[in-house]
Amino acid sequence: MLDRDKIQAQFESSIDHNVGAYNDLLKAIDKKTNEDFLHGMIASQLAFTLLSIWEAYLSDVIIAYVAKSPKKMMESIKERVEKSLKDKFGSEIAKSTALTFSHELSQNSIMGIIDPKGVNISRAEPRDFTNLANEFLTGHHARKFTFNQKDREFYIFLKKLRNYLAHGSVASREELNKVVASLAHADNAVFKCAIGRIGSYLKSPCSATSRVVVVSDRLKIFSRQLI
Repeated sequence: MLDRDKIQAQFESSIDHNVGAYNDLLKAIDKKTNEDFLHGMIASQLAFTLLSIWEAYLSDVIIAYVAKSPKKMMESIKERVEKSLKDKFGSEIAKSTALTFSHELSQNSIMGIIDPKGVNISRAEPRDFTNLANEFLTGHHARKFTFNQKDREFYIFLKKLRNYLAHGSVASREELNKVVASLAHADNAVFKCAIGRIGSYLKSPCSATSRVVVVSDRLKIFSRQLI
């Protein structure tokens, strides 16, 4: 089964590796004629990579918690299936249908139960992700996924940023701008800036570094709260 400490170490190592490559590439384009454009392109690619790593991390952490204590998930699924049977076929069929799970569930089995459609275990809204954790995790573990205002805002910002970087549609750009404009927590003020070209936004300096590097640092801090 997945080990949470190993997942955390791999996540932070992957973040650091990609930020390191970003910094190496900045040295390579230093004083190039099109340095500004290249920097924006590299910053955008780094952001998309970081956010893809983040979504995979969220999935791995939830699975690791379920694997450690699968009883809550099995009880939740059992209740939902029984209710569905009762609603569709009546109480007699529901009472006559036994649902059992193995006491040893593989990673693939857990993923197949939590996310049967194979879409994405994370959710667009933080409250929906919190609800998923409350449904499948024990109280102590589930509470780690109840986010404060700062982290709720950051979570939504990350989702909208990833969506825009993925396909660059007009609608996804509007959604990202709305979220950026709505950021209210002081710790998220660094991301509250009018977005022209997304590469320019991500590479723009914040104190001594760029926004995309701030994202990488915040991802590591956020992730440590979940372990």
